[in-house]
Amino acid sequence: MKKITLLLVLLGVSLGGAYLVLKKPAVKSPYARMVAASPVETIKPAKITNAPSRVAPVATNPEVIRQQQQERFTDLKEEGRRIRQALIDNNPLGAKAFQTIAQLPEYRQLVERRHQIEAAWAAAPDGERDGMLTEINRLREQSVGMLLTEINRQKSLPDVPAVIVAPAGVTAAGGVPVAAPPAPVFQ
Repeated sequence: MKKITLLLVLLGVSLGGAYLVLKKPAVKSPYARMVAASPVETIKPAKITNAPSRVAPVATNPEVIRQQQQERFTDLKEEGRRIRQALIDNNPLGAKAFQTIAQLPEYRQLVERRHQIEAAWAAAPDGERDGMLTEINRLREQSVGMLLTEINRQKSLPDVPAVIVAPAGVTAAGGVPVAAPPAPVFQ
């Protein structure tokens, strides 16, 4: 009797499993569900209103314009210095990278041009000041870009341990002569 009961239970389970596998699903396909509940159909377009534009008022007073240009000029100068100092302080390779690019003639030309613009700023007519602001911004971007490029270049260099080379004939503390330095490795 136990065998017959076991056989009937197994037959029932297998027929029930076959029914579940072979029956048609009552749920629609995922694509049909997405189309049926499309959010595009339920969203209503927003009403367009004639909102006032939010453009900063244009100053017509020459003194106000001159003051705004002076503030922008000072901001650009100080921002370049702050960015450079932050890179030097916060990045372990920043100081070394700055020392490297400070010796490049391209960087020297950028710095020299910036100094020329700073010297000419006070006596510059109002018409030339916008161009000077644009150029000082371009110089700032180039110099910071050179520093970032040099930092990334130094990060990509392999780590080389520092080797202290003693001159020939120098002896160690115990009077033992120091071995000659190893030959350089070329890759």
